Amino acid sequence: MKKLWLLLLSLFAVVGIISCTGDETLPTDETVTVFEQLDMPVNLSVNDSTKTLTWDPVEDAVKYNVYVDGELKTEVTGTSYDFSSLSGEQISFTVKAIAPSGKLNSNMSTGVAYVANRTQAKAAMQLSLQQYGLIVDDSEAFAEELINKGMLSSDLDAMMTSLMSLETMDPSAGVSAIYNAIDGVMDDMELQNIEALVSALIKVQLPILIQEEIDYYQSRNATYGYDLYSEDILMLENLLTFIEENADEAVRSVMIMVEYIMDIEASIDSEMLANIQSLMNSFETSDEPSSQDIATIIAIKDDMINMLKDNLPELEDFVMINTTMMAMASIMVEDEVNLAIVNVSKQSLASKLSIELMFDFMLDIDQAYLEAFVEVAETESLDSVKAFIKENLGMIDEFLADNQSKIDEINNIYSDEEKEDMFVESMVMTMTANLYYMMNLEIDMTEFETEIRTIFEDNFDFNNILILQEAMDENFNELLDAIIASDYAIIDRIFDLAAFSSGGNVFLIYNDDNNGLDFGFDYYLPAGTYYLVTEGLNTYESGFLQVFLYAGDTELVNDETYLSAGESLAYEFTLTQSSFIYAFSESDLDTVGYIVTEEVYLGTSSNEMTETEAGFALIKEVMNLLNPMVQDMTLTEYEAFINTFYSITQVQSAINDMMYGELQGEMGMSMMMVIYDVIFQMIQDTSENHFNLIKNLFATINSNNYIDDLETIVSEIDTNENATYGLMILISNVFIDFYADSSTDINVMIDEFIVLMSTPEMMAQTGLTLAQITELETNINNTITETIAQANIIKDYDYTNLTQTQMTNVMAFAALFGGLYY
Repeated sequence: MKKLWLLLLSLFAVVGIISCTGDETLPTDETVTVFEQLDMPVNLSVNDSTKTLTWDPVEDAVKYNVYVDGELKTEVTGTSYDFSSLSGEQISFTVKAIAPSGKLNSNMSTGVAYVANRTQAKAAMQLSLQQYGLIVDDSEAFAEELINKGMLSSDLDAMMTSLMSLETMDPSAGVSAIYNAIDGVMDDMELQNIEALVSALIKVQLPILIQEEIDYYQSRNATYGYDLYSEDILMLENLLTFIEENADEAVRSVMIMVEYIMDIEASIDSEMLANIQSLMNSFETSDEPSSQDIATIIAIKDDMINMLKDNLPELEDFVMINTTMMAMASIMVEDEVNLAIVNVSKQSLASKLSIELMFDFMLDIDQAYLEAFVEVAETESLDSVKAFIKENLGMIDEFLADNQSKIDEINNIYSDEEKEDMFVESMVMTMTANLYYMMNLEIDMTEFETEIRTIFEDNFDFNNILILQEAMDENFNELLDAIIASDYAIIDRIFDLAAFSSGGNVFLIYNDDNNGLDFGFDYYLPAGTYYLVTEGLNTYESGFLQVFLYAGDTELVNDETYLSAGESLAYEFTLTQSSFIYAFSESDLDTVGYIVTEEVYLGTSSNEMTETEAGFALIKEVMNLLNPMVQDMTLTEYEAFINTFYSITQVQSAINDMMYGELQGEMGMSMMMVIYDVIFQMIQDTSENHFNLIKNLFATINSNNYIDDLETIVSEIDTNENATYGLMILISNVFIDFYADSSTDINVMIDEFIVLMSTPEMMAQTGLTLAQITELETNINNTITETIAQANIIKDYDYTNLTQTQMTNVMAFAALFGGLYY
């Protein structure tokens, strides 16, 4: 269970550093100002004899506002209030701590009440609990807590009478009648009484139940003679500690959610109820949602989301809930997590704004989006999935543009230093939770966590993470804009190629194995003319078979016939409206079946792309999207990427060394890491050079129609024996163009490679002498020179008409080019 808590806390921490993607990010020094909120006053107590209200002092509070029966009564500077001047058989109190400048006032405290005859009221409450069958383990303490909160037996009677009225409600009375009944019950339930019940459950009943669980686990340990359940016992004991120390905070946190639910319920209006009723009536008469139904669903969705958003708790309530969660977390994980780094006020603001952003996203779901979703659910066709993906991309782009200011605000709640602290803590918690329990280590967990933290801090530069995050944000938006600007061309190309996975892009549905050897499928088709085609899975299949086709309950095909070897049987059918069709065969043959449109079957389709053409069309679109991103990448971003990759390997190596140090020494892993460090130093020293190579390679491939030429050659591989020569001639042209732009960077990298090979570590590993390394450098340079010379010889050859000498020259280039890599 402790592992689960650590993982949950790592997620809680990382929420603060994961920013939403937007078109741009404000400078990181423009952080949002968030003030710390005072703790809520707790342990409110009433002395009935002296008529005095007291509470615990709140750190940094300058005064306290005292509320009587929900109304502000007075301000006091101390932690008590004399209410002897007030009259009444029952008086309820709450208190709020007032903050100095630069901090926020506390949340309203939980309530406490003066009751004139507390003993008599408690006895009456115990009788009411018994009368209504509300069985609790300690009825006296439970009743006392209810009375302390100001709930009398008459209040319980009214609440139970109202609840029992729901038992006589007619479920068929309609949505409005059901809501009105529930609404009436909610109106009868005063928040003070609900808080009283919540408080009694948390402070009285829950500790008893937890203790019973502890006693059970302890008895199991005693039975088996070993501490099998010790960790479970510890967690439960920690939970008891939390309740003892933070009961008021827990009650208030629950009540915030109760108030939220009640506010939402009260916001439901007659128009929304009418829409729900209309939708239910429609579903009773039709299995398929109409356009009007979808419009009604959108209206209901918008009403509900607006209610959730408009009634969202205030920031001070989010702070209260998060403070309670952090208090529980600090007790559950004890000292194993540094929770001090989490600024609860900032975490609460991030949570509130993120929830609002989620609601805004859900409000952007419109009728066109939902219709596309329904189409996917009903047809499962590639075209409907493609349309739905396009709807998603368009909606995301519009959402990001419309909500940029809020996204920026979330991004800038935390400073870079705070983001780094939380990032490190989340990673340490995750690694500790996973590795410690996975390896079942004998060492102390705190010691293990300290070592993991040191490893991470020593090997990870968070600045690289920030650089990569900003780069990914920019690239995502540029990619999204480019996809939309191209009218979603890459989505079309992906689905053109994906269609071949089901037998070919002309098939609407394809099946070769339903029940044994027969085919069978059901599918949703719009109105139109189609062909059902069946044939043997293999060309030698022949024999009798029976083919069936149904549109709903209507039989369209029932044909018993003989299938000759290599033959295809085609059945034309027309649908006058959208319908579910069901087709299958019955035979001893291994058959396939598929459906195509009339245009495809008759050869009049305008989109008869081969699989090779579809694949290259996708490659071209990918290059059109990626090349601008690669060209716009900066050296700083590239170095951040390689440094982060190196950091990850260093962290893993250090962890392995900590956990398997002796074994790693025996396996020579330490020496391998030394060599790895030397190699990576060379990579860092030449980062600008291989960065230039990557950009030049993308630019070269994306120019001069090289992809078009490659497509032509690949399409002829099976029909033109010279196509392989054509491929090498194409490579020679790419190589010439690439080397012309990259020779300086290549030479620098060769020089650095020779320097690397000349280091003592590499010489010891490879066994090479300085003379041999010098010879290696000469060979590399000569091979490149010869390869370029040979490429220039063959670059203008026509592969469709080669002489034997030209073929020999092409193969010579192939050998040299291959030698660059082996």
